[in-house]
Amino acid sequence: MAYRIHIKIADRGWILEKLAGEIAAQSNRVSFGPDPDPAADIQYYMNYSARRQRVSPVEIAFFTHSEHDETARRRYFEIAGDVDHSVCMSKRYADELAEAGVSNVTTITPGVDLDAFKPKVRIGVVGRTYHTGRKGEALVAEMMDIPGIEWRFTGSGWPGPSTHVPDGGMADFYNGLDYVLAPSHYEGGPMCVLEGLACGVPVISSDVGWVKEYPHIPFENANAGSLRAVLEGLVNERLKLRESVAHRTWDAWAQAHLELFDRLAPKRGGGINLNKPSIESACNVVLVSHGGEERTLGGANGPCPSNGLRTVVVGSQRDRAGERA
Repeated sequence: MAYRIHIKIADRGWILEKLAGEIAAQSNRVSFGPDPDPAADIQYYMNYSARRQRVSPVEIAFFTHSEHDETARRRYFEIAGDVDHSVCMSKRYADELAEAGVSNVTTITPGVDLDAFKPKVRIGVVGRTYHTGRKGEALVAEMMDIPGIEWRFTGSGWPGPSTHVPDGGMADFYNGLDYVLAPSHYEGGPMCVLEGLACGVPVISSDVGWVKEYPHIPFENANAGSLRAVLEGLVNERLKLRESVAHRTWDAWAQAHLELFDRLAPKRGGGINLNKPSIESACNVVLVSHGGEERTLGGANGPCPSNGLRTVVVGSQRDRAGERA
């Protein structure tokens, strides 16, 4: 038998809509929107503040963080105790719920688009070249194939497009870099060492001019292999940081939820048949909690909607005190 999940989001145009959309994109059993869907077998509130009262047989709430405000904090824990399962985005808050006596808690961390968010090391080379080749332009040309580096040049004669920096704009140029490279074979200075360090930007250079008097990342003069090892090492440092979140993909986020839904779904003839065409039944019944009659309009029993489900509203919230006992 097919089961349906609806994610009630607290607001549109916010990260919560992105979180819900990534789950819905993986299964045609999942829908989402700002309104509840009483016909769904599982109602998932994203985040917990979207919940008002029970409308589905199984209810889940997503908990981002607890509040310091006393009223909001009390509501946070009340909802966690009332829903059938709580999902936290970090272990910190899962542990907090557990300490408060909430037993059914799962940690599922949102993802990141690894195709869009990639490390890029920005290396700048400052100045112009000369006919002697002493500025090291040929050395730089041998480095242009290293992946993960974005090269930025000023002046002329370099193996890539140059940026024209207007008077007074060099500080901004340096501050847009991760490293300043001085590739020269020999130098009087170079000035880029002083300027880069004045902006707090690390300098990569061989022992030329006054370089050894200042902090720098060294390589062997005019040695392409030595410079390549330095540059690849800097890129690898960024890649190691990336590895710490490489498993935090949107697919992993969605799959963890689909597995949770399957585990929690009412077992009327089997689990949730995710990622398969929907098979509608004639006219099933779903139990929906009704608010107090003094506050809620409409009759108790609704007509059979277009999806073949007949809605039966039973009792008020006060009448449900022991319904899960």
